Amino acid sequence: MINDEQAVTVTIETILLFSITVMLLGMVLLSFQSINEQASETVMREMYGSIGNDIASKILDMDKEVKASLSQGSIVSIENEIDLYPTVANKPYLVELDKGNVIVRTIGSPEVTVKVPFNPDINVVPGSSLYSTTGEHVIIYDANGQIMFKNSGVAATVDNQWPEVAIIYPFSMSTIDNTTEIKVDVWDDIEVAKVEYYIDGNYETYKAFPFTWKWDTTTISDGTYTITALAYDRAGHYSYETNTYIVDNGLDLEVPTAEIIAPANGSSTDFNPPTIKAVVSDNLAIDNSSIKLWLNGVEVTANATITNTTIRKYTIEYIPPANLTESTYDVELCAEELFYGSGNSLNKNVTLRWNFTIEAIPNTADPTANFNFPLRDDHLVAGEYITVSYDASDTDSGIDYLIINVTYNQSNVSERRENVSMYPTVIYSVSSSWQFLEVYELGKTYTYNFTVYDRAGNSYNPGQMGPFTVLTGEASHLIVNYSDFNTVDEGVEFYIHSSGPDIDIDGMDVTFSDGKLEEIYFGGVLHASPGAVNPLAEVTFANYRVPTTDTSLKLVFSKVFVAPDKKLFITIYFKDGTSKNIDIVLNPIP
Repeated sequence: MINDEQAVTVTIETILLFSITVMLLGMVLLSFQSINEQASETVMREMYGSIGNDIASKILDMDKEVKASLSQGSIVSIENEIDLYPTVANKPYLVELDKGNVIVRTIGSPEVTVKVPFNPDINVVPGSSLYSTTGEHVIIYDANGQIMFKNSGVAATVDNQWPEVAIIYPFSMSTIDNTTEIKVDVWDDIEVAKVEYYIDGNYETYKAFPFTWKWDTTTISDGTYTITALAYDRAGHYSYETNTYIVDNGLDLEVPTAEIIAPANGSSTDFNPPTIKAVVSDNLAIDNSSIKLWLNGVEVTANATITNTTIRKYTIEYIPPANLTESTYDVELCAEELFYGSGNSLNKNVTLRWNFTIEAIPNTADPTANFNFPLRDDHLVAGEYITVSYDASDTDSGIDYLIINVTYNQSNVSERRENVSMYPTVIYSVSSSWQFLEVYELGKTYTYNFTVYDRAGNSYNPGQMGPFTVLTGEASHLIVNYSDFNTVDEGVEFYIHSSGPDIDIDGMDVTFSDGKLEEIYFGGVLHASPGAVNPLAEVTFANYRVPTTDTSLKLVFSKVFVAPDKKLFITIYFKDGTSKNIDIVLNPIP
């Protein structure tokens, strides 16, 4: 039997044994947990490194794409998606950009951070980050020229600064030869992406850092050239500088050229005499004394006009002094380049040959013409320029020219010749106005004539307009509404008003063709009852003061005006002794 003392001892030993067992199990579990965490950290580091390398690779690829795009012109933006695991070892993580590094770190514990380096010269937005479990996984190149994560919570630096560029070597107006380095000094607050080079405004090449261009001048002829260096930043802003250089390699690689202006080779024209015109040019200079022109084997250079704006380019123009017969004509043009500096001593020349045919001008219709202005006295205003408006047409050969003349006070003449059809364009109709330098004078009388000539030599004169007198006194202030004449039964009604000051009518002469002039009304009120028979009614009456607003003037005759194109001529007399003529066509033919 076990006594009490022995039982206590056994119990204590059992408890101790159990406690030791629990402690040993705990130590084993802690050991397993530590081994598991170490394994997780190893997995994280490996995966984070892979993720960082993948993003760094995309940044490098994007940088290459950007540079390729910039070489073709400025860009707006580029976007690339990134494939990310939501978690690594069941842990979410954060990816962050820094200058020259992609940083990947855990969110929570264990704290694992991996940095993957890349080219520190690539322009990224520090602090731009994205979470593995939320949002878009997109990397962008934005319009400010910076690489960042989209919607990362960090804004790119706004690029409002244009780059600066200066050509520092060679100095402008230097003489250069062979292969010459064009060196520039550039600056931008973020980064200069490239420098483009232009020769005389034509694109030649572009260079990235350090932006120096080795210009092989042996591929061009000697001469003076303008070089432009155009610097771009990554946002597409640009600035430029221009220098001028003298290339002297003892080379002249280009021959002179010639170009036909008119008439085109093999063409036919009825413009006679025609305008024969061509251009000769050279990369360095044309010897203007060498320019020769022949027409059908006869040299006509002495009667041609030779002009230029630069020694590199000359225009020659020849118009025969008389009409040519209807036939085909041969033209020959020759010119030589000028021996210029170190140019090739063997002067090169150019010869251009072409032909054209003269045709008969159509001649089956005569021209027509009409006056549009002035049509009556009140169109003439003292102090305004003498003006003539007209229409002219010739549907067959076209209008050649027209002559306008204005005679005033029966002696002084203002004349204008207006050429209309000019080689090679034929004008068939014209509606125009011409304003002379002279102005209308009070009290003077003016007559107008114009004649239109077609290209076949026919002419037409629509007849003299006028004489018209520049109105003075009260007559100059009477305004007649010529667009609102009414013929009702035996009455003829229209509207008048004063342009401002008081004017008084005290009589009128009316020339008409049928019946009698029975009554005269102003503003609907009977003012005179002359009862005068045709062709002339001379009427005097008590003064009628003309208001400044439209009022009717109505003449009532004994017979109805029904015949087309009946004319009515009225002379209105004013209290101050002046007068105004009104010429009316009743029932005009449409």
